[in-house]
Amino acid sequence: MTTVPVYISGYTERSGKGIYLYDFDTTTGALLNGKVVAECAHPTFLAFHPSSQLVICVNETDEFNGDKSTGFVSAYRRDQRSGELQLINSVASHGHNPCYVSIWGHHVLVANYSSGTSSLYLLSCADGLGDALSVIDHSKMGMQATHAVPKRQEAPHAHSIDLDPMERRKAIVMDLGCDSAVMYDYDSRGNNGTGTLAMGMAPADQFKFPEGTGPRHIAFAPNMRSFAYVMGELSNELFMLELDLLNSKFHLVQRISALPPDVKAQPGWLGSEILVHPNGRYLYVTLRGHDSLSVFYIDDRTGKLSFVQNESTRGKHPRHFNFDPTGKFLLVGNQHTDTVSVFSIDATSGKLSFLHIVDHPEPACIQFWT
Repeated sequence: MTTVPVYISGYTERSGKGIYLYDFDTTTGALLNGKVVAECAHPTFLAFHPSSQLVICVNETDEFNGDKSTGFVSAYRRDQRSGELQLINSVASHGHNPCYVSIWGHHVLVANYSSGTSSLYLLSCADGLGDALSVIDHSKMGMQATHAVPKRQEAPHAHSIDLDPMERRKAIVMDLGCDSAVMYDYDSRGNNGTGTLAMGMAPADQFKFPEGTGPRHIAFAPNMRSFAYVMGELSNELFMLELDLLNSKFHLVQRISALPPDVKAQPGWLGSEILVHPNGRYLYVTLRGHDSLSVFYIDDRTGKLSFVQNESTRGKHPRHFNFDPTGKFLLVGNQHTDTVSVFSIDATSGKLSFLHIVDHPEPACIQFWT
């Protein structure tokens, strides 16, 4: 039996305790030996440093050490043998409800959903997270919410932040409230080597989605890195964009429904995660409300998507999913029914087959340690 570690974190409103660790059997798809390895409030998104034992999580709250203007971000040191996590430190996220974190080199990038802000931090193996090097506030930069979906688009809402996969000099932020993809200038050596993050004011620095889209997350094709795919949370649509890095622009290539062709989106249905399979041939998305996974084939020449399959997640509100390191399995967390469903992936067709389901409280993020 060959197992790999997988960390599952999420909300702590009901029975969730924080960050959990399982052994995942890469032959059978079984989740084994689940245990809590870090108790903390609402660790809803995780990122791992690729060359150290550091784990970073956002704590999706609106208070930190009595300061009611911010949530927080935490750095943990992982024990290489046991997988247990030891807290190094926590720092203010500089906005309410941080919901996304990414890592590159010695930097951590955070998106704060409710405040519409993004933050850049220096990361140290010894000391964890430093104070924020840069904080960008979309409202203060003049960005306007579209109000197309009034209850969700009343203000800027930064939902994710990722570096471009080609040169790592642009940070790309999905703003759900403004229906925009925003490009920041990222310089890993700026400010005497500590790093900088800055938002330009040129129109080219923003791609405007149709009002009511609610862009949530972006995924790049691993073998065609200028091709990007965006999940519209509020419209349940997928957008294929081509990144023109030289001119800091996105160009729209394709817009299609993330739902099956015969299904029309209903009020309250919300697109969630979007990932390209490591083989680059298939794209997968989760859909809350419809409570399903959709699979799309990626044309190896044009990058355009065509529908392959839609499969029930066997639970409610599938917020996040991930592939195991072999690429043979997909795990999806059903937040509202406290379960994780495991599917096998057909290597030829990309289609999913349900294997089994396990109980897990309030799952919001699934990350394999590789």
